[in-house]
Amino acid sequence: MLSLFRKLTYDKLSKTEINGDILDLGGSKKSGYHKLIKGRHTIGAANIDERSEPDFRFNFEEKFPIKSDSYDGILCLNVLEHIFNYENVVNESFRILKIGGVFIGSTPFIFNVHECPDDYFRYTKKALEKIFKNAGFCEIKVEEIGTGLSKQFYHREKYANRLFYNNPKN
Repeated sequence: MLSLFRKLTYDKLSKTEINGDILDLGGSKKSGYHKLIKGRHTIGAANIDERSEPDFRFNFEEKFPIKSDSYDGILCLNVLEHIFNYENVVNESFRILKIGGVFIGSTPFIFNVHECPDDYFRYTKKALEKIFKNAGFCEIKVEEIGTGLSKQFYHREKYANRLFYNNPKN
């Protein structure tokens, strides 16, 4: 079952069009959301986990083994919070994007810690704008999705119950 955050992210992706070569950072060749993106494109995956059967396997905290100006689009869904050296991901993404290329990413804000293998950060809108601007991106648009009290209550209820489930004093 998809979380509310994923459903809303996938809805945004289904309204997105990218033509050309796309690299999915942290994705898999089997990722179902690839088919949501409109346009004429090919999608390759990069991941550190070999079980995802990526086209490229490398550490995102180091220089990407990809030549500059290679991609028309980059997907980075729910990955940045897992990378301690997140600036490298953003800077390297800028480097490998062609002029006019697009970076599409998502990252949780009010969400439980979810190690995979690690979970380091939550980003505000202003932080993301500054991080991407510092890397050289322009026309930066950060859209908050799933905002409001209903999302907060959903996550508080779901994860509070999970957090205290094994508490012997409850």
